[in-house]
Amino acid sequence: MTPKQVERAVTVGDDLLTTHKPLLAGGTLRPHCGAGKADEETTEWRRAVNCEACLQLLKEDDHA
Repeated sequence: MTPKQVERAVTVGDDLLTTHKPLLAGGTLRPHCGAGKADEETTEWRRAVNCEACLQLLKEDDHA
């Protein structure tokens, strides 16, 4: 039996509903789509990604 992979996501600033694909940039987790300002805090979650721009980037990565 294979353990289920837990998806990870990040939120930016006060928006705790929109979850983004995380990207490690300069030692900090940032949204893959570039959402938010550079100085806004990000929080990592064990949740599914729901950001439309991040999901589109994931689809493009799968087709590359």
